[in-house]
Amino acid sequence: MEKEIRITGTGHCSIAPDAVSVRYSIVSRNSDYKEAMKLAKSRQQKASKALVAAGIPKNDITTSDFSVSSEKKEIEKYGVRKYIFDCYAVHHSFEVVFDLNMNLLEKVISGIAASCSDPNLSIRFFVKDAGKVRSMLLASAAKDAHSSANVLCDSLGVKLGELISINYSWSEFDIYSKTSYRACEEISGACSAPEITPSDINLSDTATFVWAIGEKTNSK
Repeated sequence: MEKEIRITGTGHCSIAPDAVSVRYSIVSRNSDYKEAMKLAKSRQQKASKALVAAGIPKNDITTSDFSVSSEKKEIEKYGVRKYIFDCYAVHHSFEVVFDLNMNLLEKVISGIAASCSDPNLSIRFFVKDAGKVRSMLLASAAKDAHSSANVLCDSLGVKLGELISINYSWSEFDIYSKTSYRACEEISGACSAPEITPSDINLSDTATFVWAIGEKTNSK
């Protein structure tokens, strides 16, 4: 039976984000359904106009979520408290994704803030090409395993034989930087955006390699 050596290699990768996702949501309220929808449309048009002026193509402004709900308020009558209809709330969320450009990002944040659309902002930095990142991790894992296998074989006085098999379990990994930015409605009317320097994305992954163990190197 052929002797084997099984090594699990760990790959590491540190890469700077090259893209940014800006999400913003607008909530419009009115006791009349049509007026609530009209207000939501007006606020979105203001925000979209600001984004286009900042340099974002109109077709790149996508809807990530849309919902309409009714909200209630508490009243007290004759000593009894109860909830009655208050208004309709239109929740409209949008997203724009573009190559990382801090000047453009500042214009986008400032533009939305100055549009008086009362948005909630969320910004995340990420790597566009997840396949490239995975390739870097696997190459690093293979190098780590091969180095460890050679060290072990050398210490035992045997040669490392041919590669027999590779076991890799495909799994999702987070391609987002830990740096994030969130702002609430109070940013409305702000004239500038903060300076943001996103941190690198640090990832790791493993793969298991099996080699045959060759003949002894110190045999006479």
